Amino acid sequence: MAPMIILCLAVSYSCFWLSSGSDRNAFSPQRFFLLFHFIHIFGCFILGAKFPLDTPGLIWLTSVPVFWLVGVELADRAKDLVTSHHAHKSLYIALSYSKRLIIACCAIGAITLVNDWARSGASINNIINLSLVRTADRYTGVAGQSSLTNITIIPAYLACMLAGLRFRTTSRIRSKWLLILPIVIVAGIGFANNTKGSIIYATILWSSGYITYSFLSDKPVLKIKTLLAVLVGMYVIIQLFALMQSIRYGGALSRSDMIAVLQIYGLAQISAFTLWFTDVALFQDTLQLGQRSFGSVARLIGMGATSEDLTIYLAAVDGNLTTTVTTAYAELIKDFGIYGALLAIVIGGAIATVVSRSAKRLKYAAVPLCCLIYSGILLSPITSILTYSTFLAAFILFIFLDIAKSVSLAHSVQAKNRSLT
Repeated sequence: MAPMIILCLAVSYSCFWLSSGSDRNAFSPQRFFLLFHFIHIFGCFILGAKFPLDTPGLIWLTSVPVFWLVGVELADRAKDLVTSHHAHKSLYIALSYSKRLIIACCAIGAITLVNDWARSGASINNIINLSLVRTADRYTGVAGQSSLTNITIIPAYLACMLAGLRFRTTSRIRSKWLLILPIVIVAGIGFANNTKGSIIYATILWSSGYITYSFLSDKPVLKIKTLLAVLVGMYVIIQLFALMQSIRYGGALSRSDMIAVLQIYGLAQISAFTLWFTDVALFQDTLQLGQRSFGSVARLIGMGATSEDLTIYLAAVDGNLTTTVTTAYAELIKDFGIYGALLAIVIGGAIATVVSRSAKRLKYAAVPLCCLIYSGILLSPITSILTYSTFLAAFILFIFLDIAKSVSLAHSVQAKNRSLT
């Protein structure tokens, strides 16, 4: 298995290196996918070396960066039609989002927290008990998140993206803490519902905004202070995960069991994917045609997957411990088959390249499109970004807001020009 792992890593890094001909910025959308793919599989192979791997799935994963690079190269041939040598209109729009708007979105998102706090009688113990009840209801199929939570979390997700966009534009400590608030709001909602995913989603959406601004402004994404902040943030998220897991099991997990569970959450996705590929993908005879990767869109047009389509695969990655997280690649294969998924990856590489080259000159929707691509890449070790309706609603809201901002700024410029003449 070691030669196959080395080959997988070598191909992944080589594709990232070859993609420099498309864009020298390692954090442009099309190159960021290749960079993140290499870092992800490297971490899973090295830090998660104890988890089992199957060869067929590894071979398929090895081909992923190659097919993405094919899409990049195909789109790159049209670079004379789409160029980025224009004024940074999209950056100007990104900077126009006010902190008041972020606070307003956070306030709407906090409605659920205030409601839960009131229902619990302002008691931490009661909130924990409420969290346990909701966890039991969710796993027994009684109910998912409430309608109020599903509605109020949409502007909270939007606030995460806007806060990430504005984070590098201020040097005041108070303002920076304000721009961390959306993550705290969503994390609080996740704590009340005992859904660990909420913390991950908030962090990913915030990071997508941060990377988008760094890309549009041609500023380096990683500095020493940024790296330290990332490490501190990862430590806090791990502690929150451990707390939620402890609450979910009523404190019954030992420290070693807790570490094993956290390792599975963070490092077992590639193992789970390769096991699923051998057990399921090689024998798949029906396709779901977008109902998994684009579940939110499918439900919107009345084509949501049935309960039979949503069969959960339990990958035994560490003794009796299992995981259901098989990455976004598994969702693509369920939808389009082994070879159709590779074609979808080619299309994804082409779309990312077109957005990258046109991002700084698009009049409308460039900022939310970049955030969507970065979010999709960062969430790919878990699932597809368009699986959840709340994500889709947040991005649609962002697109409409971005268009409104663009039109408003255009009218302001026209009015200023008329006044000068």
